Amino acid sequence: MKKQSIAQYLCIGMVAFLFMACSQEEEAEKVNVSVPLRVMINNGQSSLTRATLSGLSTEFEADDTIGIYIANEDRTQYDNVPYVFDGTDWYLASGEYVPKRVSFLAGYEYYAYYPYKESPGGWPYYYDRDDDGDCTADEFFYSIINYWNPLEDQSTKAKFNASDLMAGKGTIVDAQNGIVSFNLDHKMGLIKIELLNGNGGHITNISASSAEIFSADSHIPYKIGDEFYQIAKPNQLFSLYFKPPVDYIDAKIDTVTPRPGRLSRLEFVLY
Repeated sequence: MKKQSIAQYLCIGMVAFLFMACSQEEEAEKVNVSVPLRVMINNGQSSLTRATLSGLSTEFEADDTIGIYIANEDRTQYDNVPYVFDGTDWYLASGEYVPKRVSFLAGYEYYAYYPYKESPGGWPYYYDRDDDGDCTADEFFYSIINYWNPLEDQSTKAKFNASDLMAGKGTIVDAQNGIVSFNLDHKMGLIKIELLNGNGGHITNISASSAEIFSADSHIPYKIGDEFYQIAKPNQLFSLYFKPPVDYIDAKIDTVTPRPGRLSRLEFVLY
């Protein structure tokens, strides 16, 4: 009886061992087939227009960086991972606290925002706020959008772009090759400022810089030609102080152009 029992145990042990071996093999296969995440912006185009109005068109440039989150309703697998644009494609950045590899994960959602910050403010997480079965970029980045503050001084292109918060939810283009595409939308508003002379006509051929026209105590917009642009947060007080020369002191706002759905309640005050 003991011999039979031992034989039975040996048989059971062998089956269990084989089962474990198969399971480990399957797990190994799952790991082996995982592929690194590949990022595309604006459905594969090399660049994405940040903003387009008359006279204003800026695009992503080399060294621009986005932050990526990979999450589902149970957990956030990757948190604020930087991807850098080289002028053509997006690549995982290198750094002390940056993972060496980011894997494409089935069953997860993908979110990205621009411009990347090591500490963007807020705490992004998967939360379907309206309970419609889909966590949108606005829902995921709710706290970042809420706490985002555009710079008051946007007189340079770098400062203007650093204020222009964009975010989007990724679409899986090719799961086998780990390709996810993002279409990033502006989350702040855009104010367009034109200066008028005493007769109501536009002041043209403005040679002075934005910093020479607007006081350092106020918002300083980005100048393109004879027009000025400022990224602004919805529902936030916005003010301008003019400096001498006298030519600009009596100038007034000609147009305030909000992005659709943004700035509908922006209070604009000119001192």
